[in-house]
Amino acid sequence: MDKLRYIFRGTEDNYSFNAYGSVHLVILAFFVLGIWFIYKNKNKESFCEVILRSIAKILLLDQIVLYTWQIKSGFFNMEQSLPLYHCRIATWLIIFGVLAHKKIFKTTGMYFGAMGSLMGLLVTDLYKFSFPHYTNFQFFLVHILLGWSSALILFTQKEKISNEELKSSLIITNILNIIILTVDFILRRKYLEVNYGYLLNTPEMIKIKLGTKLNIIVMMCIFNLAIILMHNIFNVIIKRVNLGENKVVKNSLH
Repeated sequence: MDKLRYIFRGTEDNYSFNAYGSVHLVILAFFVLGIWFIYKNKNKESFCEVILRSIAKILLLDQIVLYTWQIKSGFFNMEQSLPLYHCRIATWLIIFGVLAHKKIFKTTGMYFGAMGSLMGLLVTDLYKFSFPHYTNFQFFLVHILLGWSSALILFTQKEKISNEELKSSLIITNILNIIILTVDFILRRKYLEVNYGYLLNTPEMIKIKLGTKLNIIVMMCIFNLAIILMHNIFNVIIKRVNLGENKVVKNSLH
């Protein structure tokens, strides 16, 4: 019981994760291996659907455990705990889009998930708990599953993502960013460290500071441009994947 309490403790101890050390590299390799496995099995539609729904359920369970731990341990705080970082938003978009069969949220979740997964795994920003702690595992689990779920949605897509879907995703993105920004400004009156979505300031590991107004403009532009860029890249991938499948079918007929 004491060990369990230690793993779920609520007081940080200023631990810093060793980015690009051996553990980090193994995690990245595992993530890439999972993407490769998904690609190799992309034609097994029922299998991929089961895996995708399983991931969505694991993400839902994770969010329940995360907030239960934060509240019970006393770690919950207004500066960091609200589900207003884009990775957390991506998690809920994937959960809702997949389990409720809402395509637009699924597509937007794919954009957010791909972006958030890569950013989270490459630029690690863990809570400052030394190993072993629940969040040491939770951080990487969520970011890996976000990337894998995005890959599952992408590789099993039979048609290009339409411009209408892109437009809807951009509208959702900007509405979410406006909500995040509004919450940031409201909470900043009492909680000076609030910076959800990194809309007010760049993350700590980035030394360049732009000032609040310029940072907001730059971050808003980055999110919109990133989604437009991913839209075009993803459609190229979808086209090539489907062309490859057609060639295999034609060769098997001859």
